[in-house]
Amino acid sequence: MEINELIQIASEHPSRTARDAGIARSTLNRIAAGKTQPSTDSLREIALTLGFDVEMSVRVAADPGAAQAVRCLLDSHVSEADEVWLARFERWGLEGRNLLERAGQLSNPSNQKGARFFGWAPSLNIPLVVAAAAAGASSGWALSGVAAENFWLGAHNPGPTLLWTTESDRTCDLLERTLPQAESLEPAGVAVVQATGTELVDRAADGQLFYAAPIQTALDLYGLGLDPTELTKGWFDE
Repeated sequence: MEINELIQIASEHPSRTARDAGIARSTLNRIAAGKTQPSTDSLREIALTLGFDVEMSVRVAADPGAAQAVRCLLDSHVSEADEVWLARFERWGLEGRNLLERAGQLSNPSNQKGARFFGWAPSLNIPLVVAAAAAGASSGWALSGVAAENFWLGAHNPGPTLLWTTESDRTCDLLERTLPQAESLEPAGVAVVQATGTELVDRAADGQLFYAAPIQTALDLYGLGLDPTELTKGWFDE
């Protein structure tokens, strides 16, 4: 269960839950509204009143809100973002390339929830295969990763393909007919990730193919551990 699901259940009976958890009802309401963050102790007390418990763990960050916040700061096509992320970046004092790189690493598309992976197959144009599956499942999609970098630079470099799509399950069902599934993103493989925010904003069309905007492509490349310096040349005063 996700924390937000726990809080949603708790807010269905706020008075009783708050009383049993030893917190004010107003505090629970603010937590449910996203206006404040519960302490670890408070979160555990809330969970216990509902018959659950909380187990803390640490994982690699993969929050699409980080990328959206930076697009809001650097990209005129995006005007809204999570205020928490905006405040966080301001507090960190990051600017320019450092801001772009950090946000890309923190949004890390290959680690986002529900991401699925496919391997390379000989004699196939992987971006075209992926695009065909995406188009068959939905009109909301865009290629990113090295496939998009190659498009923007007019290059033909090898590397992983990332697909943002609003219909990831249907797209993967189609891809399974052509490409082998993989446990993680392979050097020349494919990652299919659900588009939930601004990933498709300002995508570019090239015939029947769609490519993520340059700034989204750069964010994704940083997230995949790659270096988009050539793509972002001239963006910042360096």
